Amino acid sequence: MIEIQDPLHAYSIFPGPILLLAGPGTGKTYQIEKRILFLFSEMNADPDEISVITFTTAAAMSMRTRLSNKSKEAGVDKCPSIINTMHSLGNSIIGEFPEFFGLPKDYSVLANQEFKNVLMRDAARIEGFETDICTAVKNCRTKGNCKEDESDLCNVCRAYRTILRSSGYVDYDDLIFLACRFLAERKDFATEFRKKTRFLLIDEYQDINEAQCDFIGLLSEGQEDGVFAVGDDDQSIYSFRGGDPKYIKNFESYFDQNPRIGRLSVSWRCPEHIAIGASAYSGEVGH
Repeated sequence: MIEIQDPLHAYSIFPGPILLLAGPGTGKTYQIEKRILFLFSEMNADPDEISVITFTTAAAMSMRTRLSNKSKEAGVDKCPSIINTMHSLGNSIIGEFPEFFGLPKDYSVLANQEFKNVLMRDAARIEGFETDICTAVKNCRTKGNCKEDESDLCNVCRAYRTILRSSGYVDYDDLIFLACRFLAERKDFATEFRKKTRFLLIDEYQDINEAQCDFIGLLSEGQEDGVFAVGDDDQSIYSFRGGDPKYIKNFESYFDQNPRIGRLSVSWRCPEHIAIGASAYSGEVGH
């Protein structure tokens, strides 16, 4: 690990991989925006080589709007071709080759949680288990650490997937699992697709799970120098979806190259004098 001495200008450092640890209001989105402008102006990157991964659809839409405005201000009439959530990116890969997964071209993503629970309970009964095993199966899938073995959990999970596929469905967990499987097994496609992720930027890195960490590794394989990630190692908003901050804390262990890591410590959203004043006021209230 190499410590970044001037984290405010981390966006202009190359090669990576680069990780910026940053709390609320410290400029995470600003760093991503500046990174993209740097790639266009200094690295002569093509929009089709840059992929930005956000954690929510709203964040992706906001990022696209902000980048469009910033690019015009900087006189750069370009925007990355891919600004998506990780699940949307996985779905785009699956959608190109649905037959590889035994899916019809008009497959659907299962969004109804109650319907998912019904199918999971059916899978448990098919395998001869009580439905209370479903909680452990769902937790395993949510954390992204499903392993293909002959355990009871895996048997129920396989039965659940069989029911999904026979109905022309995938669920949100599948969007990452299947995309990882395809990239790992179809080397020709993976090599071609990585041209779109030559420069891979990841927001809210602290909220990824194991499968998403694998996905990032597959997308950046052989071109880790283009990875630029930002996240807050003190919080994990989406832990209920399987996000685990251990992946941000162990960032350097997932890349062959020596990563550069820096920390943005100044919150522009809450300047020091405001924080001090708020602290003093809360103390008075406490008395």
